[in-house]
Amino acid sequence: MKFTIFEQFPDLICYQTTKLWDRVNSVSESKEQKDKLVRQFDLPFALVFQMQQVHGTQIRVIMSELNTYSQSDGLIAISVGQFLLVEVADCLPLFFYNRKTNNVGVVHAGWKGILQGIVLNFIDKWRNVGNKLENTLVAIGPHIGGCCYTVAALRVHQFANMVFAKAIFQENQDWHLDLGYIVREQLKQSGLLPENIEAPITCTSCQNEIYHSFRKDKHQVGRMIGIIGVRK
Repeated sequence: MKFTIFEQFPDLICYQTTKLWDRVNSVSESKEQKDKLVRQFDLPFALVFQMQQVHGTQIRVIMSELNTYSQSDGLIAISVGQFLLVEVADCLPLFFYNRKTNNVGVVHAGWKGILQGIVLNFIDKWRNVGNKLENTLVAIGPHIGGCCYTVAALRVHQFANMVFAKAIFQENQDWHLDLGYIVREQLKQSGLLPENIEAPITCTSCQNEIYHSFRKDKHQVGRMIGIIGVRK
């Protein structure tokens, strides 16, 4: 799938796979899926970078030829021709692009990372490498929605201090948490213009015939792969 917000930039590649793109039903097959995606866009493997995702807050700026960054959940590329990968199955994939600098970034945001501040951490590092937020566009890919993300009362209390009241609600005695809402609000409060944030209304659990969902698929879950970068 592609994002409308990036369509006006012909040299920018931003794409996320779905179940319909490639029938990958396990994590062990995700390497083949990544390789297929890189070949589809005819990209040099040496300039494709990925993360060893750990549900943390570490953001790395691409500064070397190291293709896999360990213990990381966010990457920033400050050179044209570098492409970043992220893999998800319920967590939020965030894709960043600055139309003035041509910098790109990705974030893997699960509940742990969001609670610990990964979005704000990314924004700080994004600014520090020279990206103004008024020139930044963000796409949030498919993730589990508040409609299906039921949580224990303890997790509700953990997020209560984030003040986003609309993100927490109760239905049929079950607590629900809307991580997408929290992330959108964090982006806007950081200074992102609302019109520069695209968040298609999707839910990986509700629309499980299209998207991989850890909660829905359980042990048979695959991964959706996202990629972003600017061609030279």
